[in-house]
Amino acid sequence: MSGWPGNLVWVVPDSSVSAEVPVPAEVATGTLFRAATLEVDAPWDAVEARVGAAATVITPGTFARWSDGYAEVVSVRPTGVRLDRTAIGFWLLTDDGAAPGTQETRWEERVARLRAAGT
Repeated sequence: MSGWPGNLVWVVPDSSVSAEVPVPAEVATGTLFRAATLEVDAPWDAVEARVGAAATVITPGTFARWSDGYAEVVSVRPTGVRLDRTAIGFWLLTDDGAAPGTQETRWEERVARLRAAGT
């Protein structure tokens, strides 16, 4: 198990894989604002490609991006009997540089973008 002061913890169930997770400094110093799990009607590999195109890979299927005082961590996993649905874990973190009062707007915008990644 590997964790850091961003309120997120990764569990590495395969003992042959290093438990060290290369967490970008911007993510590691963030404070969790809100988290959610979304489910979309789309194959996971297509969603993963769309989400990962504009982000940094932390671990396979887990991505991070940051801007304007916010860090976003997204985890994409297949679901459904034929892997035709995708579960998206999303964590929005903020730091002292985030503009006051913008967290809810940022949250709604990012959730809308993640849902659109399934279309």
